Amino acid sequence: MKVLVTGANGIVGTFLCKELSDNGHEVVGMVREHSDLALMRQYCPDVALVKGDVLDLLSLVGAFEGKDLIVHCAAVVSFDSKDKHDLFVVNVEGTQNVINTCLSLGIPRVVHVSSVAALGRDKNKLELDEKAKWIEGELNSAYAKSKYLSELEAWRGDNEGLEVLVVNPSVVLGPASQKQSSGQLFDLAKKGKSLFVDGKFNYIDVRDLVKIVYLLIEKEAYGERYILNNGNISYQHFFGKTAKILGVNAPKVEVKRWQLYMLWPVFSLFSLLFRKKSIVSKEMIQLTKYHFKYKNNKVNAFLDGFEYTSIDETLNWALKN
Repeated sequence: MKVLVTGANGIVGTFLCKELSDNGHEVVGMVREHSDLALMRQYCPDVALVKGDVLDLLSLVGAFEGKDLIVHCAAVVSFDSKDKHDLFVVNVEGTQNVINTCLSLGIPRVVHVSSVAALGRDKNKLELDEKAKWIEGELNSAYAKSKYLSELEAWRGDNEGLEVLVVNPSVVLGPASQKQSSGQLFDLAKKGKSLFVDGKFNYIDVRDLVKIVYLLIEKEAYGERYILNNGNISYQHFFGKTAKILGVNAPKVEVKRWQLYMLWPVFSLFSLLFRKKSIVSKEMIQLTKYHFKYKNNKVNAFLDGFEYTSIDETLNWALKN
């Protein structure tokens, strides 16, 4: 099968290219001009690349033509208010362009890599599955809303004749650069800070993620959405494990939520003055209050008990690479 992966140089895109190529598919990775290809060179150097941008329809037509399947990974991931415009343009309009190009070229299948953020968050429901309905509220960041709207574009394609599979991964752990989501967590741990915040996050090893996506494609699980999540872990536990592997001090002092609210304007001002992304957002502070859990029962049942990688093995592999 001829497969094109958008956003191929990201952590999910790179390992999807590798997984699909290793299993005999003819894979092409689509990347933007001047993309950082370090991860691809390390893990899938033989995968063919094509230049393209989800906001450039002509480049999409050239890249997509003749393909049997498009795996759409390209997206902006950010919780910085300054990136709000890019989030909606790239994530929503970009997905709209991908779907429209597939429809116009007669490409039959699309896998849309969404996010658990697209399920929405409601403080009265802390355990969520694929049936969760989007509810507007202060717990949903601009990133979450952009992923929700981009997923609607994917389902529009399904209604118009495409075979669409949607996956909703949680935080993806792997050997990412510090610019990528899990890479930011590892970068914080590497600095050996003594502070930690209360709260938990849901996670999945990128190798588990891409293996599941491959199996879902092979089993033709189109017309469905699947949460991809191993479990959740507290920030204190995560940074403690990571610090031990890195040989740095583990965090010992808990920062209270009210302290974060006091610091938030300071971080925002620092971000504005020095043109750097803020490491704290209002949405992130609010989310520390609630311990959301994303249920993986559906995909586990469909794949008859998929075996996930342990958090210790994931962290050891990711940090050594």
